[in-house]
Amino acid sequence: MTYQKYKKILIPYIIILSSILLLSVLSQDVFNEYSRGFSKVIPLPTQGTQTLWIISFSIISGIIGAYIGGYAIGPVFLFLHKKIIGRKMIYGFQNKEQSDQFKGYYIKALFPALLAVHFCLLFSANVDIQELVVYHENSSAVTQMMTFSVLLPIFLGIGLGIFAPTWFLLDGSIIYTNKKKVEKLSDPIEIRSVGGWYIYLLKGYAGISVFITYYDFFSRLITEVDINASSLMLILLWPIMPLFLAYLMISVIIILDKTFDKRRKYIRKWANKFGITEPLDFDLDREK
Repeated sequence: MTYQKYKKILIPYIIILSSILLLSVLSQDVFNEYSRGFSKVIPLPTQGTQTLWIISFSIISGIIGAYIGGYAIGPVFLFLHKKIIGRKMIYGFQNKEQSDQFKGYYIKALFPALLAVHFCLLFSANVDIQELVVYHENSSAVTQMMTFSVLLPIFLGIGLGIFAPTWFLLDGSIIYTNKKKVEKLSDPIEIRSVGGWYIYLLKGYAGISVFITYYDFFSRLITEVDINASSLMLILLWPIMPLFLAYLMISVIIILDKTFDKRRKYIRKWANKFGITEPLDFDLDREK
């Protein structure tokens, strides 16, 4: 499969990302008289180059996290589901080919980004971590925001690492039914995907938790900073941070989609080890 499938999104993505990287350096290093780096741990001297480092390593961390999480945790998710949730379920797989269209990538990236924001806000509020990674500002909210930025690559990798196993299971088309469980009940027979079961839980947690932590931080940011052109821009842009991070992670989704066949074979191999060896018939006339 060539990159023609991703052409419509990949070209504007590269242009927009390159523009953001260039502007982040120019706006903070060329037009700012005071451009000393805000982080103690990033080995670059200015705000602009440190911002460049954060964005670049966020993408790299996302790729690493997605693959480590998918390959290491995907089989664990499947094992736990089969042993705990699926003791009376019938498992199988669906023979569905990879789509020749690239859709839904932004929403797919949004929830790991939300989870990363949630974790970043929790840990960046810790004073000891702030002391370790950034120079303190007069506003505690601004100090937390800088700490948030430094921690971002780490937690984007973790967020992708948590969601990637569900994508591996979805791409492997591992499904199950409650036919055996409800055969003596009046409940309807259902067919669900294992990956879908996990992703439903994770999306709920990511969405609700980030709303609570984000609201608390944003409220402090508004009340603590002095209102000027710079801080006003910060206040206006901060609420769309998860949207920007999701856009940043599109590259990770493209790479995962490009390796679809390899990842499907991997998760199917583990499914076979757990006794999931045959397609699940949709007429459900026979049990596996």
